[in-house]
Amino acid sequence: MSVALCLLVVACGGFTGLEKRDLEGQLRSLEKEVELKQRDLRSKQSIYDAEKLILDEMDERHRKARMLLLQGFKIANEQVLQKFLAELRQEYDQIQPETILGLAQNADLNALALFGRNELAEADEYVDLKKSFIFVGGDISTGISLGRMTELSNEVSLRVLSLNMAGLRLSTVLRSLARTMSLPIYLSPGVEAVTQPVSLEISKANALNILDIIIDNYGLALAYDRKTGIARFYLRHEFASRMAAAIEAAEEHNKRAKNMRKIRDLESDEAAIRQIYLDYFQHPDDAGRARSLMNDALVEANYSLGVSQAIISFKQNALTNEGSLAVLDSTHSTERRGQLKTVRDAQFSLQDIKAEVGRLLTRKLETQRLLTEIK
Repeated sequence: MSVALCLLVVACGGFTGLEKRDLEGQLRSLEKEVELKQRDLRSKQSIYDAEKLILDEMDERHRKARMLLLQGFKIANEQVLQKFLAELRQEYDQIQPETILGLAQNADLNALALFGRNELAEADEYVDLKKSFIFVGGDISTGISLGRMTELSNEVSLRVLSLNMAGLRLSTVLRSLARTMSLPIYLSPGVEAVTQPVSLEISKANALNILDIIIDNYGLALAYDRKTGIARFYLRHEFASRMAAAIEAAEEHNKRAKNMRKIRDLESDEAAIRQIYLDYFQHPDDAGRARSLMNDALVEANYSLGVSQAIISFKQNALTNEGSLAVLDSTHSTERRGQLKTVRDAQFSLQDIKAEVGRLLTRKLETQRLLTEIK
């Protein structure tokens, strides 16, 4: 007898003994059905929990794998950083000993004895004899471009002279000619010692042209000091010796100056590479990786070739890293979609069995209520 019929019977006046036994049979049947459905519910719940646990473990494994991969990115960038810093340090160690001048070295300026005076230069400043002096006459084998009377004309005052200096000593002629040009001069011991009288008579000639004739005819060389304005006269062998010493001193200084500049550049490169790493490549999180890929570090400053190569290496690393991360995420996404479908199917099946158990329990409670009323 159905529950609806039982209700009708109650409304009409009660149950017979047969009808009571029928309700009791229905209750026993419902209890067995509920027990079976609850057993099925526990099985469905177990399946759902297991599949959900697989999904959660899959997500956790991906989270850990991603974290390890990102940490690997950081280590890879640190390796790039250390590689370039080590190369810079190696260059520095090779160059640094060559900059030592000795205990007498001035920390700020180096004094180079060049043609009777000290040429002061910063440790990383190049010395150029052609910029400091104008050389006229002399031994062409010194490697200095000589015969620059035209350049000298831009440095000293010019006068047109008529001279008769026959029978005078060379030193006297040079001093007299220098006075007419308001030109401070220095005469070397060799020039002072020349006793051969000068035989020179010139009418209406430029003072520098007269000087050029004397230099050429009497085997002299002139070193005009642009800084002091002093014209220094030497015999050619004296000049050759002085020039050789000056060239040696200048070349030695310039060699060290080049090394000092290189050291300065290396130190600047090291600081730049460290700062670029800190600004753009240190952090492997989402924002940090975006900076690694999208930054304009290469064009933000006029970096050296070494720094530019470091930036490119960092960016290449960043691009490779993003590819590896994309593969990991794609693989996980594909696997997760399959497992998520399994979890949802198990969830829907569990919801269905829960609904069935709920309906059976409602029927059971109604049947129990009817039996209670009969008693």
